[in-house]
Amino acid sequence: MDLVVVRWMDTVFEDTGQHIQEAVKTAPVPRVNVGYLLRDGKEKVVLCFGLVEKDGEGPWCDGIMAIPKGMIVSVTRLEEKA
Repeated sequence: MDLVVVRWMDTVFEDTGQHIQEAVKTAPVPRVNVGYLLRDGKEKVVLCFGLVEKDGEGPWCDGIMAIPKGMIVSVTRLEEKA
């Protein structure tokens, strides 16, 4: 599994009342997540944030995130350094 940095744009929901002149300024929020790349599919990227050995079985994912491709700005693979 590759370790990657995913830069993506997240939605914003504001549930406090705002004047319409302020509300139209609402914009998506840039996000950055680092994790193991489980899937780089046509519609989504799936990340795992940690790997756990459980009962001698192969690795289990601890924390999973699916990000729609339309929200992704970039996916950068990280290199291991000794």
